[in-house]
Amino acid sequence: MGRTAGGPSLRGLARSRTLLPTSVVTVLAVVFAFFVSMPTASGVVVDGMDYSFNQVVNGDFITTGNGVLGCSGQTNCTNLNSANPGAVYNDDLIMRSVDMDSVASTYNSTSASVTVPNGAKVVKAMLYWMGNTGATTDANGVNWVTGTYAFSCSTRFTTGTQASLAANQPSSPIGQPVKLSVGGAGYVDVNYESLAAESQSQLGPRQSQYYSAQADVTNAFSSLATGTPQTITVGNVWAPQGNNCAGGWGLTLVYDFGKSTYGATNTYARQVAIYDGHLRQFQGDAPVYAQLQATAVSTGAKASYILMEGDGGITGDGAIYQSVSTTGAYGAAQGITGASGVAATSTGTGAGAAPSGGNVGVSFADGAAP
Repeated sequence: MGRTAGGPSLRGLARSRTLLPTSVVTVLAVVFAFFVSMPTASGVVVDGMDYSFNQVVNGDFITTGNGVLGCSGQTNCTNLNSANPGAVYNDDLIMRSVDMDSVASTYNSTSASVTVPNGAKVVKAMLYWMGNTGATTDANGVNWVTGTYAFSCSTRFTTGTQASLAANQPSSPIGQPVKLSVGGAGYVDVNYESLAAESQSQLGPRQSQYYSAQADVTNAFSSLATGTPQTITVGNVWAPQGNNCAGGWGLTLVYDFGKSTYGATNTYARQVAIYDGHLRQFQGDAPVYAQLQATAVSTGAKASYILMEGDGGITGDGAIYQSVSTTGAYGAAQGITGASGVAATSTGTGAGAAPSGGNVGVSFADGAAP
């Protein structure tokens, strides 16, 4: 989002913890709290974080995604799409739809790659997508902006900051499916199962509205090839074009080998939980926290986030997680900005920069990865 209202929106979060390599799972009596916070801005819990999956599997999870808007042909686009953009924000740049597939039925489309280990099967797949709606509040925060700047991702309300739609793009995300291609197969339409957006009363002066949507797409991955990288393409993610516009998609897969094999650590039992929600942060406000309950956290636990619209050039403009027990803090808080550049597959403990400015845990706020 940037300097004018800053801070990312969070839609999906996944986490796993390793259990003993046995089919017997002991549930501990002590409940640990798992927090997500976005420290530079504060917000609003539009849709509380709830489980869409919480099971023990002989496997793990993968999170990936991409943006659907890109910056090109303008001064500072290279900086914006880098790992260290500095004082470059999408506020000042026109973000345009990226359409990688050359298919007439899509007005935008981008891809990412996933590799499910050989011999495993996808047992859960959740698809998330989000973007600006083009609505903003006025300088008093009491009404939606009307007139010349009624459709904009920017809250500067100056000439040239109005937003636009791509050719053949519907006028609203409401009721609009996205298109999903798995492993190079043809597109299927995916209708959202839930959609959330801030109400006018949940926003302050000069703040933009964002929506997020999700769908269970497990059936689409029933025949996914394993052991080799598979291309996932998502198209028609509704997002305006213009200054400060953002939009993209994220995907979390849970895979299961069905049994534990001695010495093969990737088959050991793990509890995997996926939480869904719409949390919104604004620059300069106090943090908002999502407390996620789990039975225990062990060494090797990891988390991923699906965020939108942070800025890599703003320190702390992102999300962190921290696991807390009755004996104190466990591990380090890790930062994800949801900022410029490529979205990366989550393979670590929930932090780090990927090439071209993405962040482990999926960041697609300000640019799409080619």
